[in-house]
Amino acid sequence: MICPSCQTPFDRARSDQIYCAPKCRPNKNAHTKRNDAPLQFIGVDGEGVTNDDGTHDYVLLSVGDKSLHNHGARLTFLEIVDFLWSCFEENPKSCFVGYYLKYDFTHWVRDLPEERAHRLVTEEGRKSRTPKTGRMGPFPVQWQGWEFDFLAMKRFSLRKRRADGKGAWMHINDAGPFFQSSFLKAINPASWPDPICNREIFARIEQGKKERANAKFDETMIAYNVAENAVLADLCARLDEGFRHMGFKLQKRNFYGPGSVASLWLKKMKAKKPEGRAPALENALRASYYGGRFEIMAHGPVGTLYEYDINSAYPHEIEQLPSEGGRWKHLAGAAWRKRGAA
Repeated sequence: MICPSCQTPFDRARSDQIYCAPKCRPNKNAHTKRNDAPLQFIGVDGEGVTNDDGTHDYVLLSVGDKSLHNHGARLTFLEIVDFLWSCFEENPKSCFVGYYLKYDFTHWVRDLPEERAHRLVTEEGRKSRTPKTGRMGPFPVQWQGWEFDFLAMKRFSLRKRRADGKGAWMHINDAGPFFQSSFLKAINPASWPDPICNREIFARIEQGKKERANAKFDETMIAYNVAENAVLADLCARLDEGFRHMGFKLQKRNFYGPGSVASLWLKKMKAKKPEGRAPALENALRASYYGGRFEIMAHGPVGTLYEYDINSAYPHEIEQLPSEGGRWKHLAGAAWRKRGAA
C-alpha cells in the first residue's frame, strides 16, 4: 500500500487503513482553511468590430491571457462555450469575473434559436423553467449538449450536459456593479495610494478604449483585451481582500455585485426579517426617492454652483433611521395637513 500523503510504502494494520501514520491524515480543518483562502480571479472580456455595412460582430474573447478568435470573423455560441469550458477545466477553483458584461452576454447567446432565447432571458421563460416545489431555482436552458442560465444578467452559468444531471458549474460574474464607474476610472493609478496598475498599462488600456468605436481585429486588440483581464483580476483581488478584512467571504459564484455582500452583512448583523406586510408603508417607501434631474441652463464658466437635494442624500438619511422599534402611522388629507402645519 502507498500512503497518498507522503507516498511511502507501508503494510496495513487493518483493512480500512489509508495513511501510514496519524501525521499523514488530512487536517480536519482543511476544508475551513480552504474557504478562508483568498479567491483567485481570472478576467473575462471580449471585443467586437463594426463592419463596413453597419453590422456588428463579436470577434474576440479572452479569458485571462488566453484568447479565442477566428482572425476577425464572428464567434459562434458553440465556439464561445467550448472555449469558456476549456478555461474552466484548467482553473476549476478560480473566480471568473468581467466588467459590465451585458454586451458580452448578449453576443454569447446570439445564435440561440428564438424559443431557447425566450426561455433564457424573459421573465415568462424563466417562470416556465421553475418547478412548483423541490428546487431552489429554475432549471437551466439546454441546447446542443450544454446547460446554461443567467442570474438577472449579472452572472452566466455554464456546464456540459450529463446524463445524470450532475457536474460542476462554471460561473462568470459581472463585477462591474461593485464599482459603479467606468473601468478606467476604477483603475486610474491617480485614484489609488497603492495603484492597481502602473501608468504604462493604464495608458495602453486607455488607448484601447479610445479606439473601440473604429476598432479592427489585430494583435493590438488582443494585447489590450488581455491587459484588461490582468488588471481586472488584480482589482477584484484587492476588493476581495477588503471584504475578508471586514469579515465577508464571498463564494466564487457570488462575486457579481453589492447585493451579494449586502446579504452577508444582514446575516452578520442578525437583521430581523419583517413580520407580515404593510402595503401602505411599502408604497410610501417606494415614493420617498426620486432620481435627480439636471439641466444645462447656461454654457461656459458660470461660477461656483451648489446643489441642495435631500433625495440625493438619501443614503445618509437612511443611516440616521432607528434600526428597530420605529412606528408607522398613515396620515392623509386633513390629518396630514395638520401634522405638516405643526
